Amino acid sequence: MRRLILPVAAAALCLTGMVAPAWAQTPDQDVRCLLASNVFATQEKDATKKQIAQTAALFYMGRLDARLSIAELKSRILTEARP
Repeated sequence: MRRLILPVAAAALCLTGMVAPAWAQTPDQDVRCLLASNVFATQEKDATKKQIAQTAALFYMGRLDARLSIAELKSRILTEARP
């Protein structure tokens, strides 16, 4: 009986719609996160924090790579990077 509780609970959670969709953030929000992670990765002195920031940048780059073409990504980065 106990072995059945976790799978049933997981299935119930999925069926109720409480799980956030994979595309919860817009591409523009992902670009902002990518740029912020890149700033932290380039300016951070502590090696551990720098690695975390680089990993975050790679995560957001992967999300954007799946959703935008190279030209779209470049355009959005240039748009978001403007002051």
